[in-house]
Amino acid sequence: MNISKIVELFINVDRTISKSKLPNGFRQLKKEIFSDGKVVIKFTNYKRNKGIDDYAYLNEAIWLDRLQKFEFVPKFYGQEKRDNNIYLVMENIKGSSLENLSFKEWFFLKKNINIFENILKDILQAFKKEKLIHRDIRPHNIILFNQENKLKVKIIDFQYMISVYEDLNVPKKSLEHYQKVKENIGDIWRNKEIELNSFENDEFAVNKIVEDIKKENIIKFIIKKIKGYLK
Repeated sequence: MNISKIVELFINVDRTISKSKLPNGFRQLKKEIFSDGKVVIKFTNYKRNKGIDDYAYLNEAIWLDRLQKFEFVPKFYGQEKRDNNIYLVMENIKGSSLENLSFKEWFFLKKNINIFENILKDILQAFKKEKLIHRDIRPHNIILFNQENKLKVKIIDFQYMISVYEDLNVPKKSLEHYQKVKENIGDIWRNKEIELNSFENDEFAVNKIVEDIKKENIIKFIIKKIKGYLK
Protein backbone atom coordinates (compact mmCIF):
# COMPACT_ATOMS: atom_id res chain seq x y z
CA MET A 1 0.00 0.00 0.00
CA ASN A 2 1.41 3.37 -1.06
CA ILE A 3 0.90 5.60 2.00
CA SER A 4 2.24 8.71 0.24
CA LYS A 5 -0.30 8.38 -2.57
CA ILE A 6 -3.19 7.93 -0.14
CA VAL A 7 -2.15 10.97 1.89
CA GLU A 8 -1.60 12.95 -1.32
CA LEU A 9 -5.11 12.13 -2.52
CA PHE A 10 -6.50 13.13 0.85
CA ILE A 11 -4.80 16.51 1.27
CA ASN A 12 -4.61 17.78 -2.31
CA VAL A 13 -8.34 18.12 -2.89
CA ASP A 14 -9.00 20.33 0.08
CA ARG A 15 -6.41 21.14 2.73
CA THR A 16 -8.97 22.93 4.91
CA ILE A 17 -11.05 19.75 5.34
CA SER A 18 -14.30 21.69 5.46
CA LYS A 19 -17.54 19.73 5.85
CA SER A 20 -18.91 21.26 2.66
CA LYS A 21 -15.96 20.12 0.55
CA LEU A 22 -14.37 16.91 1.75
CA PRO A 23 -11.45 15.24 -0.05
CA ASN A 24 -12.54 13.14 -3.01
CA GLY A 25 -14.25 9.95 -1.83
CA PHE A 26 -13.68 10.61 1.87
CA ARG A 27 -16.26 11.15 4.58
CA GLN A 28 -15.77 12.57 8.04
CA LEU A 29 -16.16 10.09 10.89
CA LYS A 30 -15.17 12.19 13.89
CA LYS A 31 -13.04 15.30 14.43
CA GLU A 32 -9.87 14.72 12.36
CA ILE A 33 -10.82 11.16 11.36
CA PHE A 34 -11.85 10.39 7.77
CA SER A 35 -12.49 7.27 5.70
CA ASP A 36 -12.79 6.41 2.02
CA GLY A 37 -14.33 3.03 2.83
CA LYS A 38 -11.06 1.13 2.47
CA VAL A 39 -8.83 2.96 4.93
CA VAL A 40 -9.15 5.39 7.81
CA ILE A 41 -6.95 8.48 7.92
CA LYS A 42 -6.43 10.13 11.26
CA PHE A 43 -4.45 13.34 11.31
CA THR A 44 -3.32 16.09 13.62
CA ASN A 45 -4.82 19.35 12.46
CA TYR A 46 -1.85 21.63 13.20
CA LYS A 47 -3.79 24.76 12.29
CA ARG A 48 -6.48 23.91 14.84
CA ASN A 49 -4.42 22.23 17.56
CA LYS A 50 -1.15 24.18 17.26
CA GLY A 51 0.82 20.94 17.27
CA ILE A 52 -0.15 19.92 20.81
CA ASP A 53 -1.46 16.52 19.66
CA ASP A 54 1.71 15.52 17.83
CA TYR A 55 3.10 13.56 20.76
CA ALA A 56 -0.15 11.59 21.15
CA TYR A 57 -0.36 10.62 17.46
CA LEU A 58 3.30 9.61 17.31
CA ASN A 59 2.68 7.55 20.43
CA GLU A 60 -0.32 5.88 18.80
CA ALA A 61 1.74 4.98 15.71
CA ILE A 62 4.36 3.29 17.90
CA TRP A 63 1.85 1.07 19.69
CA LEU A 64 -0.24 0.31 16.60
CA ASP A 65 2.90 -0.92 14.89
CA ARG A 66 4.05 -2.96 17.87
CA LEU A 67 0.66 -4.60 18.46
CA GLN A 68 0.01 -5.74 14.89
CA LYS A 69 0.43 -9.37 15.95
CA PHE A 70 -2.92 -9.18 17.76
CA GLU A 71 -6.18 -9.57 15.83
CA PHE A 72 -7.97 -7.14 18.17
CA VAL A 73 -5.84 -4.25 16.86
CA PRO A 74 -6.68 -2.51 13.53
CA LYS A 75 -4.22 -3.10 10.71
CA PHE A 76 -1.78 -0.19 10.59
CA TYR A 77 -0.47 0.71 7.14
CA GLY A 78 1.87 3.53 8.12
CA GLN A 79 2.30 7.21 8.91
CA GLU A 80 3.50 10.31 7.15
CA LYS A 81 4.24 13.88 8.21
CA ARG A 82 3.47 16.80 5.89
CA ASP A 83 3.07 20.50 6.54
CA ASN A 84 3.33 19.98 10.31
CA ASN A 85 0.49 17.42 10.25
CA ILE A 86 0.92 13.73 11.11
CA TYR A 87 -1.22 11.31 9.08
CA LEU A 88 -1.94 7.80 10.35
CA VAL A 89 -3.35 5.35 7.79
CA MET A 90 -5.10 2.26 9.10
CA GLU A 91 -7.74 -0.35 8.42
CA ASN A 92 -11.36 0.72 8.10
CA ILE A 93 -13.08 -1.77 10.42
CA LYS A 94 -16.45 -3.00 9.16
CA GLY A 95 -18.19 -2.75 12.49
CA SER A 96 -19.75 -0.38 15.01
CA SER A 97 -18.50 1.16 18.21
CA LEU A 98 -20.33 0.25 21.41
CA GLU A 99 -21.87 3.73 21.51
CA ASN A 100 -23.30 3.44 17.97
CA LEU A 101 -24.83 -0.03 17.83
CA SER A 102 -27.87 -0.72 15.68
CA PHE A 103 -30.79 -2.62 17.21
CA LYS A 104 -29.65 -5.78 15.45
CA GLU A 105 -26.08 -5.36 16.78
CA TRP A 106 -27.35 -4.64 20.29
CA PHE A 107 -29.42 -7.84 20.39
CA PHE A 108 -26.43 -9.79 19.03
CA LEU A 109 -24.22 -8.34 21.77
CA LYS A 110 -26.75 -9.10 24.53
CA LYS A 111 -26.98 -12.67 23.27
CA ASN A 112 -23.18 -12.99 23.37
CA ILE A 113 -22.43 -10.85 26.44
CA ASN A 114 -20.43 -13.58 28.20
CA ILE A 115 -18.30 -14.10 25.10
CA PHE A 116 -17.82 -10.33 24.85
CA GLU A 117 -16.70 -10.15 28.49
CA ASN A 118 -14.20 -12.98 28.00
CA ILE A 119 -12.79 -11.34 24.85
CA LEU A 120 -12.20 -8.07 26.72
CA LYS A 121 -10.52 -9.91 29.58
CA ASP A 122 -8.26 -11.71 27.09
CA ILE A 123 -7.36 -8.33 25.58
CA LEU A 124 -6.45 -7.00 29.02
CA GLN A 125 -4.28 -10.05 29.62
CA ALA A 126 -2.51 -9.42 26.31
CA PHE A 127 -1.86 -5.80 27.31
CA LYS A 128 -0.59 -6.90 30.71
CA LYS A 129 1.73 -9.47 29.14
CA GLU A 130 3.13 -6.71 26.91
CA LYS A 131 3.36 -4.48 30.02
CA LEU A 132 1.10 -1.88 28.39
CA ILE A 133 -1.82 0.16 29.72
CA HIS A 134 -4.40 1.55 27.28
CA ARG A 135 -5.72 4.16 29.77
CA ASP A 136 -8.65 5.23 27.56
CA ILE A 137 -10.90 2.18 27.21
CA ARG A 138 -14.44 3.45 26.71
CA PRO A 139 -17.45 2.46 24.54
CA HIS A 140 -16.48 4.46 21.45
CA ASN A 141 -13.01 2.86 21.49
CA ILE A 142 -14.44 -0.67 21.33
CA ILE A 143 -15.54 -1.85 17.87
CA LEU A 144 -17.82 -4.87 17.44
CA PHE A 145 -18.49 -6.85 14.29
CA ASN A 146 -20.15 -10.09 13.34
CA GLN A 147 -17.85 -12.47 11.47
CA GLU A 148 -19.68 -15.60 10.29
CA ASN A 149 -22.06 -15.25 13.23
CA LYS A 150 -19.20 -14.94 15.71
CA LEU A 151 -18.68 -11.85 17.84
CA LYS A 152 -15.37 -10.11 17.14
CA VAL A 153 -13.86 -7.11 18.94
CA LYS A 154 -11.22 -4.55 18.07
CA ILE A 155 -9.79 -1.87 20.33
CA ILE A 156 -8.88 1.52 18.87
CA ASP A 157 -7.38 4.87 19.90
CA PHE A 158 -3.94 4.20 21.36
CA GLN A 159 -2.97 7.86 21.78
CA TYR A 160 -2.57 7.60 25.54
CA MET A 161 -1.31 4.03 25.82
CA ILE A 162 1.88 3.74 27.85
CA SER A 163 4.41 1.19 28.95
CA VAL A 164 4.34 0.55 32.69
CA TYR A 165 7.93 1.73 32.77
CA GLU A 166 7.39 5.23 31.38
CA ASP A 167 4.85 7.92 30.59
CA LEU A 168 4.44 9.64 27.22
CA ASN A 169 7.50 11.39 25.86
CA VAL A 170 5.93 14.84 25.80
CA PRO A 171 7.96 17.88 24.68
CA LYS A 172 8.22 20.70 27.19
CA LYS A 173 6.02 23.01 25.09
CA SER A 174 3.15 20.50 25.40
CA LEU A 175 3.73 19.34 28.96
CA GLU A 176 1.25 21.73 30.58
CA HIS A 177 -1.43 20.76 28.06
CA TYR A 178 -0.73 17.08 28.62
CA GLN A 179 -1.15 17.44 32.39
CA LYS A 180 -4.63 18.88 31.78
CA VAL A 181 -5.48 16.16 29.25
CA LYS A 182 -4.51 13.44 31.74
CA GLU A 183 -7.26 14.59 34.10
CA ASN A 184 -9.92 13.63 31.53
CA ILE A 185 -8.42 10.45 30.06
CA GLY A 186 -10.97 7.65 30.47
CA ASP A 187 -13.81 10.04 31.35
CA ILE A 188 -16.53 8.29 33.42
CA TRP A 189 -15.01 4.88 32.65
CA ARG A 190 -12.08 5.67 34.89
CA ASN A 191 -11.97 5.55 38.67
CA LYS A 192 -10.15 8.73 39.68
CA GLU A 193 -9.09 7.04 42.91
CA ILE A 194 -6.98 4.59 40.91
CA GLU A 195 -3.57 5.73 39.70
CA LEU A 196 -3.86 6.55 35.97
CA ASN A 197 -0.72 4.58 35.08
CA SER A 198 -2.08 1.33 36.52
CA PHE A 199 -3.41 -1.91 35.03
CA GLU A 200 -6.36 -1.49 37.39
CA ASN A 201 -7.59 1.45 35.32
CA ASP A 202 -8.14 -0.71 32.25
CA GLU A 203 -9.75 -3.40 34.40
CA PHE A 204 -12.12 -0.89 35.99
CA ALA A 205 -13.18 0.42 32.56
CA VAL A 206 -13.87 -3.07 31.18
CA ASN A 207 -15.83 -4.13 34.27
CA LYS A 208 -17.95 -0.97 34.17
CA ILE A 209 -18.67 -1.29 30.44
CA VAL A 210 -19.70 -4.95 30.75
CA GLU A 211 -21.81 -4.24 33.84
CA ASP A 212 -23.59 -1.35 32.09
CA ILE A 213 -24.43 -3.56 29.10
CA LYS A 214 -25.76 -6.34 31.33
CA LYS A 215 -28.03 -3.86 33.13
CA GLU A 216 -29.23 -2.17 29.95
CA ASN A 217 -32.66 -3.25 28.69
CA ILE A 218 -34.31 -2.39 25.39
CA ILE A 219 -36.07 0.69 26.84
CA LYS A 220 -32.80 2.14 28.13
CA PHE A 221 -31.16 1.37 24.79
CA ILE A 222 -33.91 3.18 22.87
CA ILE A 223 -33.63 6.22 25.17
CA LYS A 224 -29.85 6.25 24.65
CA LYS A 225 -30.34 6.10 20.87
CA ILE A 226 -32.79 9.01 20.97
CA LYS A 227 -30.39 11.09 23.06
CA GLY A 228 -27.66 10.31 20.55
CA TYR A 229 -29.80 11.54 17.65
CA LEU A 230 -30.63 14.76 19.51
CA LYS A 231 -26.99 15.69 20.20
